[in-house]
Amino acid sequence: MVNTELLNLKIQESGLKKSQLCKAMGITYQAFRLKRNNVSAFTSQEVNTLCELLDITTMSEMKKIFFSKNG
Repeated sequence: MVNTELLNLKIQESGLKKSQLCKAMGITYQAFRLKRNNVSAFTSQEVNTLCELLDITTMSEMKKIFFSKNG
């Protein structure tokens, strides 16, 4: 389950627009919104892409954001 609050914080800190993230992942904004809000799941490739773009460099941080027990 995605920790939406932490993901949104990382997006803000990055200075990137959500549309830029969507383009890099090859998904629509609607699909990104559903994934970010735990309606559907990010693929492993999408998680990798977001980690690169958002400068998520540690496994600990990645787990907190993308594999949270409470989103």
